[in-house]
Amino acid sequence: MESIFPQISIASNPELAGQLNDLLQRFYTDIYNLLAETQTLEGVKTFGSFPVTPSSAPSSDYQVTNKKYVVDNFTINTAIDISGKSWVIDEDTMASDDAGKVPTQQSVKAYANQIGYVDRGDPSAWDWEVGDFTTDGTWRDLDCSPIVNNSNAIAIRFVLYLLDDAVTSAFLLRKNGNSNLNVFDGRYTQVANVPLIANLIVACDGNQVVEYWGSNLAFTTLGLTVAGWWLKI
Repeated sequence: MESIFPQISIASNPELAGQLNDLLQRFYTDIYNLLAETQTLEGVKTFGSFPVTPSSAPSSDYQVTNKKYVVDNFTINTAIDISGKSWVIDEDTMASDDAGKVPTQQSVKAYANQIGYVDRGDPSAWDWEVGDFTTDGTWRDLDCSPIVNNSNAIAIRFVLYLLDDAVTSAFLLRKNGNSNLNVFDGRYTQVANVPLIANLIVACDGNQVVEYWGSNLAFTTLGLTVAGWWLKI
């Protein structure tokens, strides 16, 4: 049975042959471009160029995918305001203990400024002199809070000037509340009538109080000054 469609000879119709050739070229070009835009690897599109910048508002799926790629790989070179973020903490005392928050630079600096050694400066006179002490061989309290006016103080540095006309006269300091002589600081006179100068470092309690002990005698000269103290948050 013969076909009802007429047979057309391309060889005898060069114009039709040219049209078919153009059609095939456009078809293959469209197929190539389509495949190039929709190549996927586990559902993630890949692109040869970015149609939007990170600041653009994406609308279609491929723009959202492309924007995420750009944002994930760009370098931060400008300051970003992170105040008010739930994962940021701005706390000068660092009193919290949260492993899920990041401190601001300002809070870290404030915290660092509150620890370490505090230099009192240049006092012009002794804070205590011989008449301010009861030297009777008994441990007594020495309140340093009017000078060391910080409840975070953990230790105090003193400068001691001692002179006596007897050998082995002693002036000692220790932490308030201690009861043994294994931990203390102080000095004994080695030679009579020769002045002795020393730096003493003693831990203090939460009220900035230490204890002192003086030999059961009257010192010729005794001067004690707070030079500085150490802080802890």
